[in-house]
Amino acid sequence: MTEKLTQRRRQNDNKHPSNLNNDQINEKVVAATKKRKPTRNNASPKESFLLKIKSPIRLSIFLIMSIVVLFYLCKILIGFVSTEHTNVPINLPKLVNINEATPDRFWGTYRSNLYFGLKHQSSKSLSVGFMWFDYGTLQRSNDRFLRHGCDQNDQLKYGWTYHDGERFGIEDIKDNNLDLNIQWIKQLSGQHGGDWTTRINVTPK
Repeated sequence: MTEKLTQRRRQNDNKHPSNLNNDQINEKVVAATKKRKPTRNNASPKESFLLKIKSPIRLSIFLIMSIVVLFYLCKILIGFVSTEHTNVPINLPKLVNINEATPDRFWGTYRSNLYFGLKHQSSKSLSVGFMWFDYGTLQRSNDRFLRHGCDQNDQLKYGWTYHDGERFGIEDIKDNNLDLNIQWIKQLSGQHGGDWTTRINVTPK
């Protein structure tokens, strides 16, 4: 009996240190995994931010918001640059100084985009133009038949026959059913850049 008891004690003694070794190994493994994979509670602010945007939906929202912020920042920067560099007045003499004596070329046919147009050399110019239409053609067609701005589709023959660039000009315009003769003359008098007169002769075909 005594021999059996001693053998059992030896077996129990041998099992006890092995259990201790297993517990120590398990504790080391748990500590290593904690170091490698930090939990959300123990993670640093940078790691927690990355964990928050880990999902595809959050990542897409984050990218869209960053693009919008960059767009508005670029827009503000471009507006600042444009206002800083383009709205600076040029230190050059003006084309026409209203306070000085009126020049000879203050009034003139300076509206080249019209069949006939007058204006003066000022920032707030009074613009004068000439427009016409043929009533018979207007009744037969639903299209707008108004002559004012130069258009190749009108298929008109027009041009200045005489013009000195300052005081007078004569223009001939040949429409489909009309011949127009425009005479313009300017007299250098008064305080408004001269007095001008226009006479328009219309001859139906």
